[in-house]
Amino acid sequence: MPAPTLAPRIRDVRDPRWVLAVRAAQSLRRGRVPADRRERLTGLARRLRLSPFDAHLIIAAVESQARLGHAPASCPAAAERDLRRVPLPPNRTPQALRRLLLLVGTAAAAGFVLAS
Repeated sequence: MPAPTLAPRIRDVRDPRWVLAVRAAQSLRRGRVPADRRERLTGLARRLRLSPFDAHLIIAAVESQARLGHAPASCPAAAERDLRRVPLPPNRTPQALRRLLLLVGTAAAAGFVLAS
């Protein structure tokens, strides 16, 4: 069986996989994302056009990094290789979704900078 192909490195904070990973890292409690927060994250994933399966993969990748001892703020970067395995949603993003991605990505980046 051939190895899965990795997408290029994630360089855009508006990448939906990155946005969800950052939000999942912010939701971690003792290395896990609680059920109520997981529901909110899957709702966000739907709006970002990620499938429920892909959303749970991203959340699991972040939780895995937390269990390995990474601080929540570093979990998305530590999980980047796993995030790149998740396919990007179709590139048919309406203007409202682009604004949402920009707003969420900016807020998440600002939150992590302030937390550091």
